[in-house]
Amino acid sequence: MSLRHTAGRNLTVAALLVAAAGFAVQMAAGVTDTPAIPPGLVAIPAAAAVVALPPGRGRATGR
Repeated sequence: MSLRHTAGRNLTVAALLVAAAGFAVQMAAGVTDTPAIPPGLVAIPAAAAVVALPPGRGRATGR
């Protein structure tokens, strides 16, 4: 079974990575008062990885 990288999937990954970059820019500019390990910079790239990676053992295939 091959995994198709659809336009929707690619757009979602790109949008999540842009959001993570924007979060980092805000932190660097001092706009946000964030903890030492900001949850946003962990959760957003993790969500992008879940969307980008193919389904494997333990992940539902959507069927």
